[in-house]
Amino acid sequence: MSKANLIYFNQLYLDHPKVQTVLNDYNYDWQSLSRRAKWETGMNTLYTRSGINNLPFKNTIAKFINAEMPRYDNTFNLTFAECVDKRVLELSERLADKKWQILWSGGIDSTCVFLAIIKNLHRSYWENIEVVCNRFSIYENPNLYYNFIKPNFQVKEYYNHMSTENLDRHYIIDGNPCDNLFMSGNVIEILGNRLDNYTKPWRTNKDYIVQLFSPVLGKQASKWFVDFTSESLASTNVPNQTIFDFLWWTRFNQGWINQRLRTLAINTSVNYQSYCNGYVQFFDTHDFEQWSMNNNSPELKYGLDFSDYKKVVKQYIYDIDHNHYYFNYKTKGHSSTVSARDEETLGAFALLDDGTVVNLKTNLDDIIDLLPNHIQIG
Repeated sequence: MSKANLIYFNQLYLDHPKVQTVLNDYNYDWQSLSRRAKWETGMNTLYTRSGINNLPFKNTIAKFINAEMPRYDNTFNLTFAECVDKRVLELSERLADKKWQILWSGGIDSTCVFLAIIKNLHRSYWENIEVVCNRFSIYENPNLYYNFIKPNFQVKEYYNHMSTENLDRHYIIDGNPCDNLFMSGNVIEILGNRLDNYTKPWRTNKDYIVQLFSPVLGKQASKWFVDFTSESLASTNVPNQTIFDFLWWTRFNQGWINQRLRTLAINTSVNYQSYCNGYVQFFDTHDFEQWSMNNNSPELKYGLDFSDYKKVVKQYIYDIDHNHYYFNYKTKGHSSTVSARDEETLGAFALLDDGTVVNLKTNLDDIIDLLPNHIQIG
């Protein structure tokens, strides 16, 4: 095992008996952090990107993977659609040396990426693009598959595509981390269809937020969650007034790094440099981040119905495919390109600052030795 520094540790392992022998030396509410990590898929690990780092682990990972948040710019005025169009055109100019594989689950994010290609790139460019999907992708959006994908693109079955060899031969493009621009579906389910749950001022309703989350986190972990998020938000210049702002911030700030590395966590045998060079997360740009910081409002991100979630993304899709059903009724769902086996492996991941990817199931003892230097509390 390399003697490099530990910079990312999946917090699903916080309650492992061997990890507990290290954590017990520190005065911190590890149980609440562990409960938060286990509750929400896509937020299994929290690392701060901006503002005060009031979490127990050092956040050098943000700089290491170039995931630091841009400083809020209130003059930013691009629309979501303009950000999408700009991104796909930029990628077509910069990534023209290898073929593309588009990961299409049938869901909102990957459908937006695919239709951005249809809208912005000439047909001659489509010959260099494969669409990676499976039968569940087709079930989720048959209109797109039969009317747009099958007649125009090479189709590859989603199976074992995320390998070092494939990443060296292709650019693999997916719809991450779009969820983090909006907020998670888990939280939307808690807030429900009561508009005041979104629009109440969070500073005078902290106890109410604790009450909302107690059924899923427990009261102690809910209070911990509200306290650390309040302190984090207070240390930034990002506009944050409502309960929606408050809950969006956790996913946008502390959850971004987890989402950036989630695919690597599922595929720990992949070479890290190949992952960085070949895996392209479409919504991971400062333009999208600035858009998100400037547009926490109804009709764009949320509404009074679950189908209003990501409405602005669905509007982009509708303007191209004119699928009324998808626009009006499609809701956030579990990605069909992540298997149950994949989910089981998500906890078995750590990263060192020399780019070594560590499988915690086989190398946990080595990581235990490095863990104390990764903890920032006294």
